[in-house]
Amino acid sequence: MADKGGATIIIDPAGNYNLSFILDSSVSMNAEVDTPRPDGSGNYTRLELLKAAMLRQLETLADFEGTLNLQLIDFDGVARNPVVFEDFSSADLAAARAYILGMEAKGSTNFDAGFVASTDFFTRMSDINSFESTAVFVTDGLPTIWLDEDGKLVIPEPLEPGSLVAVEESVASFEALLEVA
Repeated sequence: MADKGGATIIIDPAGNYNLSFILDSSVSMNAEVDTPRPDGSGNYTRLELLKAAMLRQLETLADFEGTLNLQLIDFDGVARNPVVFEDFSSADLAAARAYILGMEAKGSTNFDAGFVASTDFFTRMSDINSFESTAVFVTDGLPTIWLDEDGKLVIPEPLEPGSLVAVEESVASFEALLEVA
């Protein structure tokens, strides 16, 4: 795995890692993109493309040479039952694929929920191992809701994508994630 230009290797194929995929499944992921389906039945949705990319990535990661502790987070308004695969391998592929295929586009966009779930995973893993921790965050938009200090959902009225408070709360959670990833 490498950066956007492929110039810098981020994941050494024989290293040991804790890897968290934070995947947006909010309702906006149901929007179609300018990529037609081969059968002519319309265009792909953002979520369909995300699922296809993740399924390919999981196939690649199943043959990873090092030890890979993998977390998958499906988030919209909440983090939907994040799953963890310790020492991810081809034996875990069916369960990981089922998780990805089960994602549905619904709800608001709560970056905070995804970042908090990823931070919790990395914190637990740091108690167990000294592996390098990396998070991959995939979204199509701006946050609309967030978690308060007690972890309770805050839904503002009116719901405004990218409101100052939603962004500030997301940045605070992201900074906490950076401390452990």
